[in-house]
Amino acid sequence: MAGSHGLELRLAGGLGLPLSIPAGLDEARAEIEQFAAAREGLIVETKPLGIAVHFRLAPQHEKPAIALMTEIARQRGLLLQRGKMVVELRPAGANKGDALKALMREPRFMGARPLFVGDDLTDEHAFAAAAELGGAGILVGPARDSAARYRLASVKAVADWLEGAA
Repeated sequence: MAGSHGLELRLAGGLGLPLSIPAGLDEARAEIEQFAAAREGLIVETKPLGIAVHFRLAPQHEKPAIALMTEIARQRGLLLQRGKMVVELRPAGANKGDALKALMREPRFMGARPLFVGDDLTDEHAFAAAAELGGAGILVGPARDSAARYRLASVKAVADWLEGAA
């Protein structure tokens, strides 16, 4: 199991790698929550190793949210991660592709061909890693430039494909 863009990893048998929480993250969270509270429609997502601001419900706040997060990233030495209608602060290091490669080294997956399904810009590293490992990425949603080899139009299309494969 992997989370936080590959920074959290739990291997077979439940072995989890220790988390290294970035210094100053709590102060950044307080600043971001205060910013979002003053702007209707922004959603703050707190993660173990980062924090994200979703502006899907308030696209008019995209530019100020990105500006704030960019400045906090600069001040605190964090990585600014953009996604679909979201901007996130997290520590530099692993990405979803690194997590996929680590999981594929597990004995039960050795020699298997990975398929990685995703819909966001943050999935691109994993699409590329899946291809590098002999598998493929599957982009969900509208067509765009992507390392994914295949595309499915919607989450329902993914569910139908998985049901048919089962």
